Amino acid sequence: MIPDYPIGIFDDSDITKIYGKKFEDLDLVKDGSALKEIYKPGYHMCNAVVLTKNMKQPAPVYSKVYSSKSKDFKSANTETYKCIDAFRECVKRKSLMVFDRGYDDSKLFNYVINGGDDLLVRLKKNRILLDM
Repeated sequence: MIPDYPIGIFDDSDITKIYGKKFEDLDLVKDGSALKEIYKPGYHMCNAVVLTKNMKQPAPVYSKVYSSKSKDFKSANTETYKCIDAFRECVKRKSLMVFDRGYDDSKLFNYVINGGDDLLVRLKKNRILLDM
């Protein structure tokens, strides 16, 4: 099901719980569905899928709901690294990891590249790219 050179797609998301008052570690998240920058009660999500050989849909590899208010929370980057590690454990070979502009971070670039994988990131408008 997984191709010889897997393509993994990584994405952060959110789940809003606008009527929730007593959920454990309820956080404030930027509502990705809203037209304006609005923060609502909810949880962050970190997701990864792999494109498959013959299926028209990607296969889910990793999905985790987390809160920055949890006592075990370290950072959003730590959650992203856990997602990358779970993806690597699943595919067990060099892959192309695809990220949106929210992942435009040199620490992430180094983590992926130093782990032996290739990287494709949509850069932010203010990123200066040097051709060496």
